[in-house]
Amino acid sequence: MKLLINLIPGIARLLAAIVPILLLFFYTKTADLEQVGLVGYFISLITILGVLTDFGLPEGVQRFIPQTSNKKETIGQILFTEIVVIVLGMLLFSALDLILSGELSKGYFSILLVIFFFSISNVILVIFNGLNYKNRLTGYFLASAITFFLISAVTFLFFDFSAVNSFFIGRLISWIIFTVLPLIDLYRLDVLGIEFNIPKKLLKFAFNIFTASFAYVLFTQWDSIVVTQLGSAKENGVYKPVEFLASLPLALRVILETKLLPEFSEIEGNGDFVTLKNKTLFYTKVLSALSIIVTIIAIPFTHFGLNIFYNTEIADEGSLIFILTLIGTFLYIVSIPATTALQALNKEHKIRNAATVQSAIFLIFATALFIPLGTVFLPILLVITCGGYLAYTFASVLSIFTEKLK
Repeated sequence: MKLLINLIPGIARLLAAIVPILLLFFYTKTADLEQVGLVGYFISLITILGVLTDFGLPEGVQRFIPQTSNKKETIGQILFTEIVVIVLGMLLFSALDLILSGELSKGYFSILLVIFFFSISNVILVIFNGLNYKNRLTGYFLASAITFFLISAVTFLFFDFSAVNSFFIGRLISWIIFTVLPLIDLYRLDVLGIEFNIPKKLLKFAFNIFTASFAYVLFTQWDSIVVTQLGSAKENGVYKPVEFLASLPLALRVILETKLLPEFSEIEGNGDFVTLKNKTLFYTKVLSALSIIVTIIAIPFTHFGLNIFYNTEIADEGSLIFILTLIGTFLYIVSIPATTALQALNKEHKIRNAATVQSAIFLIFATALFIPLGTVFLPILLVITCGGYLAYTFASVLSIFTEKLK
């Protein structure tokens, strides 16, 4: 029971993270595949640029706030860093869209720019986890998720908004609300401030986590952009919903990191490295067994399940996509305890290196292989993806269990 209670904040973050996926399911039942494909494209784009604007700071919040005595100063440093990163990210996005003649934003430049600014909500909300205000964290993430989904669904069903426009308006309003309200709450708790300096230790940690996270997100989201640009929005309208469904277990990353990172950081602070390794081994074994069991059970029911969630067309064309994506997903999940332990041990550069190599190899193969052909062969793309996940997980687990700890 205690374990379940400790997982609740992570589950709340999970629900907030999967709202775009739930909306994609919703749109596949009512919108045409081209609109669904565009929503999938923008989910990938927002995810990639969202990691850019987060800059590893959600992990930094959970890593440094529990260990500091002057929490207001640390929070101020983190918020200042986040504001600087967001402004730089917005400038970078604007420059890229200009260079690509608007092809990146596909006519939605202004609203995307505002959405990226209010992605600061992610960092602000995680501050409550660093402060050990679990109930506040849970409440804010749940309320944000519900607001996002309801506004998007209502505007689509009753106000004649397109799938893309309803998705954007829901995302924007929910992030605005849950940027402002948590800031007011932090002010009332007397921990809100701005410190116009960025500690080198925080910057180093955040940069390493950002590099790993950005490489990982490119690895998981670049495929949708390649499919849309080399194939069509309609083709992505089949591929992306199926991929999202098969990737749902990745939500365990949010749940486990929300629970394990503060816990592992405290263990590391006490110098109890044997316990840290033992806990990492335990969670790795559990996730390995879970991955094998779920994959074996899911394979025979793939077509039936896709037909229920979506429709016959998507089920017919997406069964192999689902199976290959599910295998890759679980290969990655096994790495989560090890990568979380490496963060707690200040060895996040090892995660960065593994993720960067994985992402670079994938980008080269996924882009250079298909551009000359002018199209994408999805099974080949997904086999490359599975290979990348396997290499990343092997490197991460090997690192933690070969690390010499004193």
